[in-house]
Amino acid sequence: MQAIVHIGTEKTGTTSIQSFMSLNRQALVQGLVCYPYNPGHTNHMKLGAFAANDDKRDDLRARYKLFTTGEIEKFRRDFVRELRDEVLAAGCPTVVFSSEHCWSRLIEDAEIVR
Repeated sequence: MQAIVHIGTEKTGTTSIQSFMSLNRQALVQGLVCYPYNPGHTNHMKLGAFAANDDKRDDLRARYKLFTTGEIEKFRRDFVRELRDEVLAAGCPTVVFSSEHCWSRLIEDAEIVR
């Protein structure tokens, strides 16, 4: 399986790409490309909340009510399980993720690796 991660910088048309991918999910799946719902319906903002270091408290973490280490750990476990299930059920050889928050908010090596 191949994963493509689009992390376009803010204000460079990222929203247009995300909207296109979201609106054309069914056609993409028929073309063997999965644009999953789990990370976010249009913008995959959950990727930034997932990958950020545990001590980071920002509006993404607040959006998903991730205020404690325990909440973050549970969010990560659930996110991985639900994403894996969705991607496997789609049966596509390619998965595309898109979120500019991966470019602007994930700056430390550990965040990028995660």
